[in-house]
Amino acid sequence: MPLDLSSSLDGDTAAVRIRGDLDVATAADLWSHLSGLIEGGCTRIVIDCAGMTFLDSSGIATLVRCLRAVTPRGGSVRLRRVDARVLEILT
Repeated sequence: MPLDLSSSLDGDTAAVRIRGDLDVATAADLWSHLSGLIEGGCTRIVIDCAGMTFLDSSGIATLVRCLRAVTPRGGSVRLRRVDARVLEILT
């Protein structure tokens, strides 16, 4: 399933909605989206995972990369509405 990304901004906070599979084929798309937000000044990233249907190690690595990019700037990354299957992979 292709990855569909959308964002809304509020100051230095970006709410990112992910729909579809976050895997080796789509992780670069997510990083491109997130890095653009970070370069634009967003340091707090909230990722809505309700529409995420699959997550693999490449997707996890992209989430960690995002965290490593915002942490030195005093930022954070939060996941919300994580599906039980995705949560199992994360844990």
